[in-house]
Amino acid sequence: MQYVNRKKSLSLAEKEQHDLERQQYNEALRLKNNRFGIALFQLSWIMVFVSLIIVYWQMGYQPGWRPTAEQAPHVLMPTLATIALILSGWLRPPSPSKKHCRIQRIPMQQRRSNRRFFEIGY
Repeated sequence: MQYVNRKKSLSLAEKEQHDLERQQYNEALRLKNNRFGIALFQLSWIMVFVSLIIVYWQMGYQPGWRPTAEQAPHVLMPTLATIALILSGWLRPPSPSKKHCRIQRIPMQQRRSNRRFFEIGY
């Protein structure tokens, strides 16, 4: 942005130009913050899974950690848990009205300019 002389009032065109520059700056800052948030989220999940893999690998070398064939669970219980998990995704309560939704939708112009991010909302 350019220097603005505060002693002299701005013309209408200068005010519009100043508002446009401010809006472009805010949009660029918002996009930068969104990218940083997604990167931080992905990095945290990568760290979780890497630590789980390392712990599984280290525990695998200790005798008696893995269950024997006699201690293995019956097939019915894991199958029921998997079916319940899948059904919980389909059988969710109806979404609330848009008035009560706290997550706002992304404007169409921003969606067109940035197709890498998903829209979150109802």
